[in-house]
Amino acid sequence: MAKKDIAVQEEAGLPAEFLNEMALDAGAGSEEITTDDLAIPFLRVLQKMSPQLSKREAEYIEGATDGDIINTVTGQLWECSDEKDPAKITIIPVDFKFKVMEWWPRNSKQGSGLVSSYTRNDELPTHSKIEVEGKMKTMTDKGTELIDTAEHYVLLVHPDGMMEQALIAMSSTQLGASRKWNSLIKQKLISTANGPVPAPSFSHMYTLGTAYKSNDDGEWSVFTISDAGRVENIDVYRAAKAFNMSVTSGDVIVKHTQEKPAESVM
Repeated sequence: MAKKDIAVQEEAGLPAEFLNEMALDAGAGSEEITTDDLAIPFLRVLQKMSPQLSKREAEYIEGATDGDIINTVTGQLWECSDEKDPAKITIIPVDFKFKVMEWWPRNSKQGSGLVSSYTRNDELPTHSKIEVEGKMKTMTDKGTELIDTAEHYVLLVHPDGMMEQALIAMSSTQLGASRKWNSLIKQKLISTANGPVPAPSFSHMYTLGTAYKSNDDGEWSVFTISDAGRVENIDVYRAAKAFNMSVTSGDVIVKHTQEKPAESVM
């Protein structure tokens, strides 16, 4: 029986015949991969203390600078710190979750890494605000730290049209950017015959970048978010919507690293 032709948009300069054959083989080789076998990438801002900047660390990336953004799974680096031509990343927000993450402090003798995470409705461990090394932190009775964390699930849209799922976790000094982004999302409306209605978050695109901040304690880098207009490609919109459905249904599993990201300790 002859194979049925599949219409595939040309991308990355590949011949249509090649793309059609790839489409006919869709999913081959990954049939046994489940959500338990996947790790959703994080997009992180590199800080001065990030291991990617130290030649002594296995994660070292030559040429990486604080202020750049990295994909924690693929290792792709965006040179957002370049003052003359900073990299810009096009993203579509598909879902948002607020969490309180419980971590063991760095170099703790009692434990290491992530202890647990809590939603707004969960009861938190007994805790109090105390000064640690000159900074006010929320510490539990057993010595772990509680950190407010904004989780933004996004769909990356690469210049060549490829799409990729990712998660941006913002905490500490990054929370201001998170609140600004959520405000931009909530302001979007769609006109209907019955009047304006709230737009789905995945109907609009944003540009992700970084900027430097400083105070008496030092200098660090934060995410920046700017409006990039509506999603105009129906396939991109449907991909973002599908990712939203996966997140809200609980199919997307987030595997946090065993060590606090550098930006959460500023």
